[in-house]
Amino acid sequence: MIVAETTTPHQERSRSHEKDILESRQGNGKEVGRRAWATVPGTAHIESTVELIHALIPLGLQAVAAVKAEEVVTLATDTPTPMV
Repeated sequence: MIVAETTTPHQERSRSHEKDILESRQGNGKEVGRRAWATVPGTAHIESTVELIHALIPLGLQAVAAVKAEEVVTLATDTPTPMV
């Protein structure tokens, strides 16, 4: 008995999504991914938001490094309490 293979709408969307992922991995994947992302409704502002986040990451890391340095100084200058 031969049964015809049928696909559900969910399976078709999944296959389409898999194809999009494979296409976005061509080359460095960035340009293809950006073009695909730009076609999604409501995502026009995302690229500028991502650029802003990328610019702010070093500032955040500098702030964390400063706090860590202060903590090291604090820990190094504290007098140890004797253990009883």
